[in-house]
Amino acid sequence: MSSSDNGLDTTPLQNLTAQYTRLLRQYQQVLDRWTPYALYRWLGTSGLLTIFMLRILIAQGVSHNSVTFQHVSYDFLVVHRSVSVSVANSMRTLTMRFGAV
Repeated sequence: MSSSDNGLDTTPLQNLTAQYTRLLRQYQQVLDRWTPYALYRWLGTSGLLTIFMLRILIAQGVSHNSVTFQHVSYDFLVVHRSVSVSVANSMRTLTMRFGAV
């Protein structure tokens, strides 16, 4: 009786599936270990985010951030005005073509 009769031979696909299943199981074990520490994870994330924002603030300076905000505000107003004019022109065109809308 050969080993293939017993079903002991494995194909490369079966080996790959077994490795994938093993990695999924290890990943789930890590998640299960870290799940009870939700407060510490949120505190760590908040701390890292604060450090990241401080690094940007120190690198660029406060005045640069306010200038950037002013440019964004101005750009928003320009886009908003152009969209409003475009909508008004479209409504005027519809009114001229089809009468009162």
